[in-house]
Amino acid sequence: MRKDFFNLDALDYEKPETKLFLGKKEGLVNTLHQVYPKLWDIYKRLKAQDWDELEFPFYNCKKDFNECNKVERELMVKTLAWQWEADSLVGNSLYTILEPFISNTELKVLYMRINDNENIHALTYSEIIKQSFSNPDEVLQEVLNINDAKTRLNAVGDVFELMYGLSSGYRLNPFKYDYLYIYRSLMKFIIAILALERIQFMASFAVTFKLHDNGLFIPIGEAVNKICQDELFIHVETGKEIINIERKNGLLEELLDDTTFIEEIKIILKEIIDSELNWVDYLMQNDTNAIVGLDTKKLKDWVLWCAKDVIEFLDLMDIFDYNYPVKDPLPFMTNKYLYSSSSQQGSPQEERKANYFVGGFIEDDTDKIDILVNDL
Repeated sequence: MRKDFFNLDALDYEKPETKLFLGKKEGLVNTLHQVYPKLWDIYKRLKAQDWDELEFPFYNCKKDFNECNKVERELMVKTLAWQWEADSLVGNSLYTILEPFISNTELKVLYMRINDNENIHALTYSEIIKQSFSNPDEVLQEVLNINDAKTRLNAVGDVFELMYGLSSGYRLNPFKYDYLYIYRSLMKFIIAILALERIQFMASFAVTFKLHDNGLFIPIGEAVNKICQDELFIHVETGKEIINIERKNGLLEELLDDTTFIEEIKIILKEIIDSELNWVDYLMQNDTNAIVGLDTKKLKDWVLWCAKDVIEFLDLMDIFDYNYPVKDPLPFMTNKYLYSSSSQQGSPQEERKANYFVGGFIEDDTDKIDILVNDL
């Protein structure tokens, strides 16, 4: 059996592979030697908090969509459209792209789990549309017709498309590719994912959470808060830990001193940040104060606040000239949703709690929905 397919050389396990990427091809799933315990810890945390898209009674949101004002409905639908498309992009391709390059057990099982987690996120958005509308097919078409949401994905989508082609070719014949070219492309990919999850997702979450804060779409807000916790404390943390490891190993640190590589990263990050700022203008075009407590300026400042975290982490503050806010522009996000998910839990009398929702059956062939729920 070829080693570039499955490595059965027992000597490889006396000294475990230290490279996350582009090292010796993996064979046995090896927990005898853990080289990167923090990656293993992230994997275990994600595994322990596994959840299901059917935990939430989204059917309760049908009334909100029918009775809220037109602007609030459009804001939620447009936000859901973006989040659904972005998570579908990642869920459809993340592990497929990375698999031939990974050479470490901890990272392999972590990314397999993250990919599954991304699919749960996409399935959740699909379930929201399915349960929240009498005619979900019409809303699906509405979602697919929001071209600005698709444009918003261009920067990250281009990086994904490039890496998908490289991954496919590398899987068939790894020996024809230049090591440094593949490694540079991988690092750009990891940084692009970090920016997607730390900047673009967080900006969208602000819209969902403020509507939830105002008493609308409660089950959607609860589900998206779970998604937010996954993104911030699992996916973003994974990206940052990979970058920290690669910087310590030396080659990425050299690339971050390479002006050509830095310019490529700058282009990716700038496209992502600018697309978010343009999206805010599009989203709030009919009313800059469309959501009580959230206006255009605050939302744009939130985009820059999240972007600053990524740019500072990469030590690239001196190459961007954005006017970053000096303090957190949306403290309700940080205090109530990002770092204190338990604080939003209301009483069961006030809202239907997802953790009580054990099983549900939805009769969706008529306008009336009958729910059978087991409460513990």
